[in-house]
Amino acid sequence: MPRRSSRRPFRSRLPFAPKPDPMFRWRGAGVSRIEGLADSVFAFTITLLVVALEVPRDYRALLAIFEGFPAFVATFAILLWFWNMHYTFFRRYGLEDAWTRFLNAAILLFVVFLAYPLKFIFNSAFSAMLGLGDYPTGIRSLSDLSTLYIIYGGGLAVVSFGYLLLFTHAYRQRAALRLSEAETILTRGSICRILVNISICLLSIVLATLERFTWQPGVIYALLGPGIGFTAAYHGNLALNAYNEATANRKSAKPQDVSG
Repeated sequence: MPRRSSRRPFRSRLPFAPKPDPMFRWRGAGVSRIEGLADSVFAFTITLLVVALEVPRDYRALLAIFEGFPAFVATFAILLWFWNMHYTFFRRYGLEDAWTRFLNAAILLFVVFLAYPLKFIFNSAFSAMLGLGDYPTGIRSLSDLSTLYIIYGGGLAVVSFGYLLLFTHAYRQRAALRLSEAETILTRGSICRILVNISICLLSIVLATLERFTWQPGVIYALLGPGIGFTAAYHGNLALNAYNEATANRKSAKPQDVSG
């Protein structure tokens, strides 16, 4: 069941504090122990990416760090994307049951495990395409490159599948959570966006498994933007219409002021 608290967290009163969704009532009040653990794991994972860099001993080593910065940014963006999905889920639904705790632990496990593989893959990509950083040794054939694509797509798909189960669980609990029609639509929209992500990951894995393509399994991820954007816009419009209709119905249902 969702957490209930009458106290407003202090951080919500700070300037530029995150605000609730206009069409979604936040059921997560404050930071739970689950979220505290998740924040610590995400912070620890990002720290691992930083401490893996050695202190430069000469000018060339210093330049190598800057050349590897784009790969770090890309890996950081992926981790921040996962963290934002985690944040959105617990702010909107505030679930803390056993299934939610189990899925949360599984997601964190794979996030930590995938940190170094993701950075290695991005470092390989930026080195091959832009000449930034040292090209990793060991990639000598199309089979090796295909394996990298499979690791990347499989990692994203596994973590996304964990979030799919989380949001599906919240959708099944919509009656207990008392989700409005707009909130239910937005929840379905979150599920559909995750499905788009998983589908593209699986398509990339299939192309890589064939071992006939060099750049296609990677470029296929460019479809994420249009796919997720269209899904978000479609469900956002549906939710907005449902929200406006519910607001109009509440206003019309108010008793008229009868004087005299």
